[in-house]
Amino acid sequence: MKKVFISFFLALCLVFSWCNSSRGEETVNAKEILKPGTFFISLPIVNYLIEDVDSGPGMNLFVFGPLQSPLGASMFGPAFGFFLSKYIYLDLAINIIHANSSSSDDSSSYKETMYSVGGYLGADLPVPESDRVFLNVESGFGYSGMSFNSGGDSNYNSPVFSCGAGIGYFITRNLALNPKFSFSHVFEHHTESDYTVGLNLNIFFPGEK
Repeated sequence: MKKVFISFFLALCLVFSWCNSSRGEETVNAKEILKPGTFFISLPIVNYLIEDVDSGPGMNLFVFGPLQSPLGASMFGPAFGFFLSKYIYLDLAINIIHANSSSSDDSSSYKETMYSVGGYLGADLPVPESDRVFLNVESGFGYSGMSFNSGGDSNYNSPVFSCGAGIGYFITRNLALNPKFSFSHVFEHHTESDYTVGLNLNIFFPGEK
């Protein structure tokens, strides 16, 4: 899994370099990018996840993209989207978060893997009087699962509802930073809600004018 994460991160660096070198003196206009035919990939850079579980205390995780954080957590979470009409898009999001902690006391050691796959309907709305800033909202349904080991195995699979909102800023015509807040609700026997504050890098491939 580490090799996959590292390869993905290196590929991201190459894409960033290509987008930055190809911008030239090009003028950025969000309204000309957020339109039918535009394809985009959204990649998590950093996230802070808070679990709220009614059956007991959840975990708080600080995750730095595909690289393992000091707290032993890593995340692989790309989303692939396509604009159906002006400012309106559909995307498919995949999230895999792996966290682990070990100590001399086995009772405080754990391993947890969370995953989700979902489809979202969203909107990127340009801010008036700004060519680079846009507001982002989205919601959707998917399927979520978790494998937890801490002195015993625990697993679940369940439908999940998610929604989020944020603000984006185009660095170039192809790249935008997107700080956002998201909420996910897992429908399971131990109802769980996750709150995430994070920063994403969105890579846009604008459609033909």
